[in-house]
Amino acid sequence: MESNRRQFLKALAILGLGTTGCAPFLASTKAVNLAAQKPGEQTYMPILRAMMTAVVPFDHPQFPALTPADVEAQLQREFPQDAAAFDGFHRGLLLFNDVALFGHTLPPIAQAEEQGLRTFDGLAGEALANRMGQNGAHDATLHRAFVTKHGALTSFVEAPAAAQRDYFHAWSQSAFTLKRELFFSAKAMMTISAYSLKPSWDVMGYDGPLLEKKS
Repeated sequence: MESNRRQFLKALAILGLGTTGCAPFLASTKAVNLAAQKPGEQTYMPILRAMMTAVVPFDHPQFPALTPADVEAQLQREFPQDAAAFDGFHRGLLLFNDVALFGHTLPPIAQAEEQGLRTFDGLAGEALANRMGQNGAHDATLHRAFVTKHGALTSFVEAPAAAQRDYFHAWSQSAFTLKRELFFSAKAMMTISAYSLKPSWDVMGYDGPLLEKKS
């Protein structure tokens, strides 16, 4: 659980950085402005709650007798959202919520991707530019497919449930490492919160830890 928490914080903190520079395109400018904000609880919690219902199968007939409020309370215990370490996560949620931005190569995400390609793949110059172009084209294709299926939605929070699930899954298919890390880390956070509650243990036939956790 602790390793998942560290991975989650690392991925989302990086997403909240990368705020320097401003491309002359509206989407890039908007992304930079969003990433520079420090959203309050009334802004980020609706996004987090919508993400939770997209991940946790509350409506499945075999899902334990847990409500979104139960899982949210556990999430706050395991991953307290008022901690300063989550500032980057909350900025990341603003980018995530703006569905129309998904098909664009955004500075906060592109900067992290370029750094990774230089460091771990040894790319530079034209090779780096080509890879970034391919990544951008891939995500643009994902977004067009999403729009074809669900229409030109703008807000994850306001989208229908089926569209929310497809959009969240699209982040796992992104060509950009940071988007994929956001997906897997956020999914792990939601899963930990839901399945660390005792009603989930009963459904799975899990008797609980051998050693009681010290308070």
